[in-house]
Amino acid sequence: MQIMRQCGRYMVVGLMIAVQATAFGFVEANTAPPDDLSSIRGIGPATAKRIIQARETRSFAHWKDFIARVRGIGEKRAKQLSRGGLRVRGKAYGDEQKWHSIAPRSPGQRKHRQLVDPFATPAPSHPAAEASAE
Repeated sequence: MQIMRQCGRYMVVGLMIAVQATAFGFVEANTAPPDDLSSIRGIGPATAKRIIQARETRSFAHWKDFIARVRGIGEKRAKQLSRGGLRVRGKAYGDEQKWHSIAPRSPGQRKHRQLVDPFATPAPSHPAAEASAE
């Protein structure tokens, strides 16, 4: 009998968690049906239809791809939709920009800084400059 009560409690808690997750969950632009897309503030039936038409050819790779392919969505509106719960590949708008800005450059593009001793005499930049200075 006690096992039944515990199972019942766990089921109620699990159900409450599931309801909260769907109520406060995020909507994936690549997989959501029109009703879920329309549940986001700022997306009506027409915008949901445009999103679905754009993803029929291929999934959205990232937010820039989403903005480029869905007519009527710019950076400002994408930020608004992201705040409302829309996600592209699980990421909010702006997450990718943070990662791209700190991504390492290729080895050919790196600029190495030289440590400079402020008390050292400056070395000539070129041997010809040294000869002309004398």
